[in-house]
Amino acid sequence: MSFEQQGQLELAAEAAQESIDAGGGRSASLQAAKVAILRERWDDAEGWLRSLTEADPKDADAHYNLGLIAQRRGRYNEARSGYLSALRAREDHPEARYNLVVLTWNRNVHEEARHHAARFMEKWPDDPRAQELATLVGAHAKEPGK
Repeated sequence: MSFEQQGQLELAAEAAQESIDAGGGRSASLQAAKVAILRERWDDAEGWLRSLTEADPKDADAHYNLGLIAQRRGRYNEARSGYLSALRAREDHPEARYNLVVLTWNRNVHEEARHHAARFMEKWPDDPRAQELATLVGAHAKEPGK
């Protein structure tokens, strides 16, 4: 992780691979995927993340990162599916909820964006992004369940 923090992504990728080879498990695979995402090596990152979701279909972080990759690649349906899978696995995943709002709003799926924004604001009212989402979707965000 220190290589990543120093911006030495090639060395960070090598260190992550060494950790995986040494039996580093899930955390090493997540780190390898994170470094691959930072390097915009989408296929590499997807490979690490898919192996995690195959081992544990309820790995919220792996699903979230698959959604993030799909969003960066302009694949709306895959991105939405990744974020929703992350939320099914762990309802309290603020990054997945936040990105789902932005994704759906930008795709002009405003009712869904408002729904997810309201859920975000309800669950994390003190998160600075709550106000950002309220501004994005307008003052009339629908309350969940209404």
